[in-house]
Amino acid sequence: GLMPVAILGANNLDVTTLDFGQIRFGPLGATPAHDLSVPSVLKKHLTDIDSDGQTDLMVHFSSQATGIACGDTSVKLTGRTQTGRSLEAFSSIVTGGCQ
Repeated sequence: GLMPVAILGANNLDVTTLDFGQIRFGPLGATPAHDLSVPSVLKKHLTDIDSDGQTDLMVHFSSQATGIACGDTSVKLTGRTQTGRSLEAFSSIVTGGCQ
């Protein structure tokens, strides 16, 4: 399946300036499942998720491609803006359905 991941915009991050080809998620560095460089596709993934007035980006990744395994407790997202500024974010996670 697809795993949704929100990249929240902020005063110092306009999500539309991201280099979408550089976004990576999880231990295996999965790339987005959708081609966000296509304007009509990007438009469908832009929203204000946290109702703060900033545009946010909902990115989907193939669950298998992320490399997240049962018992993992954190995950990393990396990327760059079109001007080369690095983006790195970590989040705590809880994996479900582990046997």
